[in-house]
Amino acid sequence: MPLRFADFRIDASTLQDLPGGGIRVVGQLTHPGVFSYRNPDGSERKEYRPGDEVFKKAALDTFAAAPITVNHPRTPDGQRLVTADSWKSVAIGHLGETVREDAGHAVADLYIRDAGAVARVKAGDLRQISCGYNVDYDPTPGSTPDGQRYDGVQRNIRGNHVALLPNGVAPRGGEGCALRLDSAGDEIELALNSGYDMDPKELLAAQAKITALETELAKSRTDAAEAVSMKARLDDMSAKLVVAEAALSAERLDALVEERTNIVAAAAALKIETKGVSTLALKRAIVSKKTPNLSARVDSLTSESLDAILAVYADAPHPSLTSAVAAVVADVSTERADGADKPVKTYEEMYNASLKASQNAWKNQDQV
Repeated sequence: MPLRFADFRIDASTLQDLPGGGIRVVGQLTHPGVFSYRNPDGSERKEYRPGDEVFKKAALDTFAAAPITVNHPRTPDGQRLVTADSWKSVAIGHLGETVREDAGHAVADLYIRDAGAVARVKAGDLRQISCGYNVDYDPTPGSTPDGQRYDGVQRNIRGNHVALLPNGVAPRGGEGCALRLDSAGDEIELALNSGYDMDPKELLAAQAKITALETELAKSRTDAAEAVSMKARLDDMSAKLVVAEAALSAERLDALVEERTNIVAAAAALKIETKGVSTLALKRAIVSKKTPNLSARVDSLTSESLDAILAVYADAPHPSLTSAVAAVVADVSTERADGADKPVKTYEEMYNASLKASQNAWKNQDQV
């Protein structure tokens, strides 16, 4: 849970003296809004503190009776929270038990008991409040209901202490309400009033224009990134198309078209459905149809093996067809089983072998 600090001015007109020399003064602790943070690398991050988180009872209650310090504590080990070990040495008072919402702010009574701090408040040296608290940071970007962009949301605000800050660290917003947040010790200001003499309506209009320009800029950056990505995809597709065009020469395309035409015609003659069926599937369907005892094996045969069987059909349309086809299939299966030990025959060699088997098939017929 990261630590946050938020600064606001004290309304000194509420100051009241207390018995024993202490004072009570009303202070604005925090309010909803979008606030700037500086990342460790120097870049800016905008965090949104929604009203339902700021004014949630569970959040306000954590500030009840919280200790008050002068400046935020910083121990030798870098600790910036008030603990039971450091309270006695850093606390100069405490908040009241009632922390409430008032005119859009979380407001509480500050009870300052330390004589030196009381004198500085009365002298105008301590004029601002900075709340030290923890939050759960939700890094989900979005926009507020009034259109302000943010990079993340502060949730589950848990108060730890309230620090009084001297005039030397006053917000740059002048008399306007200012908020200062802290991340890793680097304090940032977000002035809600620019300090210029500007009509509130003009200021709101200017802020709306800035928000619109920021939105347009973000969209332009997104569009540019998408354009770069699209160009990269087009370049990749173009390169693949060049390779495909080189592989599919005119002669190769003509051969594929002729093969498809012949296979479709052969399948249609056997009343085999051809629409939407691949050439390889049609070859297997033809072989299965013409030689049923091979139907259980056709799915394991390659296109080249099927071409050899189809060649047998074309050149040996006689009763020896089944034995000739079986011889080709056996020859192909043997080549597969032998693997690298036996050279794989070319299509022409398989075709010649199947033709020879067809021509000699009569020798195996029974004599009448």
